[in-house]
Amino acid sequence: MRYTHRMMLSPSSGTGTDAIVASIAVLPFVNHGGDADDEYLSDGLADELQQVLAKIQGLRVCARSSSFHFRRPDIDPAEVGSALKVASVLRGDVRKSGGQWSISVRLVNVALGRETWSRSYRRPPDDVFAVVELIATAVVAELRTRGNDGVGSSPEPSAQVRAEVANALRGRSGNAEARRLYLRARHLLEHFDREDTATAIGHLERALDLDPEFALAWAQLGEACYRQAGYGWVPLQKGRRRAREARERALAIEPDLIEGHLAVAAALHYDERDHEGAESLLRKVMEQAPGDARALRFSGVIAMHAGRLEEAIGLYHRALELDPLSARTQHSLAWSLHCLGRHVEAVAAYRKALELVPNMTGTRALLSIVLLDLGRGDEARAEAEAEPNEAMRLYAVACIEWTYGHGAEADALLDRLIERFADDAPSQIAGVYATRGDLDQAFEWLERAHAIRDPGLLELRNFPNFRPVRSDPRWGAFLRRTGL
Repeated sequence: MRYTHRMMLSPSSGTGTDAIVASIAVLPFVNHGGDADDEYLSDGLADELQQVLAKIQGLRVCARSSSFHFRRPDIDPAEVGSALKVASVLRGDVRKSGGQWSISVRLVNVALGRETWSRSYRRPPDDVFAVVELIATAVVAELRTRGNDGVGSSPEPSAQVRAEVANALRGRSGNAEARRLYLRARHLLEHFDREDTATAIGHLERALDLDPEFALAWAQLGEACYRQAGYGWVPLQKGRRRAREARERALAIEPDLIEGHLAVAAALHYDERDHEGAESLLRKVMEQAPGDARALRFSGVIAMHAGRLEEAIGLYHRALELDPLSARTQHSLAWSLHCLGRHVEAVAAYRKALELVPNMTGTRALLSIVLLDLGRGDEARAEAEAEPNEAMRLYAVACIEWTYGHGAEADALLDRLIERFADDAPSQIAGVYATRGDLDQAFEWLERAHAIRDPGLLELRNFPNFRPVRSDPRWGAFLRRTGL
């Protein structure tokens, strides 16, 4: 089967009409070095290629979170093409021998079932990252000239292609050790784990000691610090402050850095409640990088928080076209479906997210609330108790205990939640009080959540178990006063 994709090119592309674009997935490169610790480099080279190609106009590039599910060295490209709806697959092998790295890459046409382009490179450790620009330039030229059909002779990259790739590479470091530390950090951050996130931040800080002008590392540090704050792994205000300083530094070095703009959009939405500003910035990001699934997903999150749930679902489905195996997008889709009362679909989407990332923070807790709404109490409790995030686990189990009339158990869990997370998760505490109908306490904790700009406050606007609060006369005034 042959896969193509239609999309609107941005104004900078010189056309406003629909255009057939080449579609490609960059699979994780196979590490043949025998040292599992080197996987960060084989993954990192593929990851960097995916990021660069996604910024090229006229290409539809499958996101890392989907393409990296296909790690088997013997994977059939037809299987990848069918699952990810792409026409081409970029594969690679990495070997370390004699103090040098050997990198072999090949572009496979899914419909033809054969390679249409291949290259091999041998580089010393200090020059290994130069292959990213060489490979990306050749692949863009190949897809632009021969397209998804793989027909014609292999072209020499034009000056325009070279310039586009060079522009897409901006923000990186020329220091090989800093680049390695950055890739190690990104490798760890894929796990969404507290300890791995802290270790990744340490790698990024060392990378920035080596190269203080490494804009992408600053942007990644900002994202990691924001994650720590959002998940309650560090004090909320401390994490936000570090994240703000890092993203500001990234954009001071590279004002057009997409990763920096995504971080700023998150801050505008969650911290400053400037939702229009965040959406405007995301539109600019999507003009620069139409293949960026992160921008589509985040646009969906903003629409969801604003109560535009059908619009949010549409944006999530568009993001899933680019990133069909994204657990985070499935999680967000499930949330919107739950808020619309489409409980069975929400359960399926949460289950899909957990199938992709079994320990994803918050997913089991929120799934338990859907199951609770469906009257499936035993399943709800099992999912809630398996939630890895303590604050979300206490919140979900307390709500379940209250719903089934176990007041003493619920009180003990609520006391524990307040003792441990009063300063970092007041919105969850408000949610428990809302579930048990204690609206005075719910509003008191909502005020605390507003005072610290708790991100969870945005999600309560439409969440089903918050209905008692939304029917209270104080709710409308609270929304207006807080900019929600």
